[in-house]
Amino acid sequence: MVRAKALRQKPGKTDSKPQTTKKMKFFTFAIALLLSSIANFAQTSTSCPTYFRRNNGNGVCSQGQIKFYFTNCPLIAPVIDSLYSNGLKVNISFALPDISNCSSQQYISYCVLGGNVPPTSTWHIYFHTPGVVNPFACTVPEGAPLPVKYLSFDAVVSENKVTLKWLTADEINNSHFEVERSFDNNNFGTIGLVLDGFAVNGTGKSYQFKDNSTELTGRSIVYYRLKQIDIDGKATISKVLAVRLQAKTDAIMQVSPNPFIENLDIRFNSTETGIAQIRIINLAGQTMLSKQSIISKGYNNIQVAGLNGLAAGLYVAQLSMNGAVIDKQRVIKN
Repeated sequence: MVRAKALRQKPGKTDSKPQTTKKMKFFTFAIALLLSSIANFAQTSTSCPTYFRRNNGNGVCSQGQIKFYFTNCPLIAPVIDSLYSNGLKVNISFALPDISNCSSQQYISYCVLGGNVPPTSTWHIYFHTPGVVNPFACTVPEGAPLPVKYLSFDAVVSENKVTLKWLTADEINNSHFEVERSFDNNNFGTIGLVLDGFAVNGTGKSYQFKDNSTELTGRSIVYYRLKQIDIDGKATISKVLAVRLQAKTDAIMQVSPNPFIENLDIRFNSTETGIAQIRIINLAGQTMLSKQSIISKGYNNIQVAGLNGLAAGLYVAQLSMNGAVIDKQRVIKN
């Protein structure tokens, strides 16, 4: 009779196969998690464009070019998968994206390879990020927000010379300003360029231009406007600012109380009926409050209320009549 010998494991030794299997499973899971994170990062690193502009046959792309503008340039340029207009898929194809202008001008361009660009002003587009399987959808309007948002546009008259001042809140792709002047509010001509201003509030700038021309001599009212030129060469016209060079003595205003706490009384005589506008402006040129009133010929009294929310300090109360600046006075808020 043969006895089977019991197998005994030497003290201090354990079976390594189960631990090796666990390590391999953990390593495989970690790799999968890493790849998933990379894919997710690539997907989320690209955001939708805020708007697009079309450029037909500009020499760079023989069949046309589309520029998609981004608030923040994506890390990886998205590729266009498909385009829908009015709910229908458009038979059009695009070349791979050109991202070379994104850092300086905030757009990625795509040459049209075939098909017709739809005329609608809003497109529904499917993009994909290279290396990521799933596409993402964006609804993109044509055009653009105003390249410059103005906080104020004012003028100061001294000895028949005009100093124009304007303050912007935000600028997108702004190149420069052209200052235009007219004496009839109809025919405007460029009288100067302003290339840059002083940064204020992080996103805006403060600008100034002096008109010392002898053409102002003998004039009673002059009109100004700003032509803002963006990097692409497109122009946007500002509102027209009417400036009275020779103020009528019977229209000079009186302001009380000064200093003030909550209310201001603006008193003045007018030689004509129309619309008066009172603006309370801080030293940075920002309009803190504006009020319009219908005025009559003769004595007028306009009360400006609700000023208790203003911070203590120095302000300017400005009176305009029928679009022309008549007078302004410094006032103190307690």
